[in-house]
Amino acid sequence: MAPVPLDLCTGGGTTVSDPLLDPSGTRVSALVTHATAAGRRTELRIWDLRDGSESVIDCGGVLAAGRGLAGGAHAWHPDGNEILACTVSGSVVRVRLRSGSAEVTD
Repeated sequence: MAPVPLDLCTGGGTTVSDPLLDPSGTRVSALVTHATAAGRRTELRIWDLRDGSESVIDCGGVLAAGRGLAGGAHAWHPDGNEILACTVSGSVVRVRLRSGSAEVTD
């Protein structure tokens, strides 16, 4: 049996960082980091303020976690249809919200 990561045993916690309001003021995005069996993983989450729905956008574990409320790890495009986010390798992920796709770009 493989060892279980300490974060999973102790609850490791989920951290929410870099919260941003979209240009229309109807959605909030944030980077959410949580423990998994493979280690810590950061996802982009979007909450719709009109209906309370939540979307989880998994970019394959490449997203860089934010630093508390300091920000700077992701940004909304002015039209509200895309989000750009920093990756752990120093590249940028473009998330196209209308199609629900995420693509890594340099």
